[in-house]
Amino acid sequence: MITKKRRIIKRVEAYGYAVARLRARLSGFLKRSDYETMLKMGSTREILRFISSSTLYGRFLGSLEGLDLMEVEKGLTRAYYSLFDDVRRMLKPDVRFFLDAVHRKFELETLRSLIRAKAASLPPSEALKVIVPVGRYTREFCEELLRAKDLVRLISMVEDKMLERNLLAAVKEYERIKSPLPLEAAVDRYNYSMLFSEADKLSGLDRRWISMFLGMEVDVKNMVSIIRGREQGLTADQINELALIPHYYNLNPGIVVKAASAPNLQVAIQTLALTRYGVALSKAEPTLLSVEVSLTNYLLNEYRRVFLYYPFHVGFIYAFLNLAFYEVSDIRALLIGKAEGLPADAIVEHLSLYR
Repeated sequence: MITKKRRIIKRVEAYGYAVARLRARLSGFLKRSDYETMLKMGSTREILRFISSSTLYGRFLGSLEGLDLMEVEKGLTRAYYSLFDDVRRMLKPDVRFFLDAVHRKFELETLRSLIRAKAASLPPSEALKVIVPVGRYTREFCEELLRAKDLVRLISMVEDKMLERNLLAAVKEYERIKSPLPLEAAVDRYNYSMLFSEADKLSGLDRRWISMFLGMEVDVKNMVSIIRGREQGLTADQINELALIPHYYNLNPGIVVKAASAPNLQVAIQTLALTRYGVALSKAEPTLLSVEVSLTNYLLNEYRRVFLYYPFHVGFIYAFLNLAFYEVSDIRALLIGKAEGLPADAIVEHLSLYR
């Protein structure tokens, strides 16, 4: 029988090096003052010089001469996945499998954004300003997908055949209700089915923390989908059947039905505020954007909270990797915003960690 002391020692042995590496990197996360400094800068070159002083990004961004934002974007992504791969190699095989699913999660979030942009008929040049290329969804492949003649052709280019079938089935609902929510839900359902499947193979603290994070992420996605569905005039049945991920953590089916049936956005938000997410939603205006911002901030704070506790579990690593990905996305948004000549307040709307 393994004693408690031995279990603690085994955990430290399994996670000690990775946690030490990430704790050292925590102090290097961009602070609010760093964001304010970059927002005041007059050019992308100044921002790139500032970011290049970071030990994480510096060696991947290369020379500042002949600035090419596409190459900078690739450098930022390489920096993130270099860290991701380093951490992955430090961990035991069952946790590596879960991290592989996390890598796939980021890819599928990119696919979800591509589908949403295509459904909105955004030109590729505009869509790529807000879509972060990840993994197999390189910038070049994203451009190819966005240039597909229609959604069916885009979906046919998805490599995973099960996901392709799910998306093709969702196209019919998309055409019927004139909303991309069924398509986005098809990606999310596939994505979180895969993540929960891998999480079920974990045990103890690993499983407990990951189940919590995944559960909250699904709740947030479902709450945003409810608000989007109400905004688009969908019925409660349509929202429940076509737009939601069938998993509940701090929500329950009764609250979901009541919110989806609300007469307007304000009542829907007030209904969802009766849940554990009430503090976050109490700060939201009765608009979709405000709800998304408030709930994203809630998730980010939950990721940060893990750093205050015992660190030797995969939840610590998962939270770190999510925050680091948001940081890369923010840097990209800052660079694109400055290149477009946007004022600081317009750029801030696209930043997650600044708020």
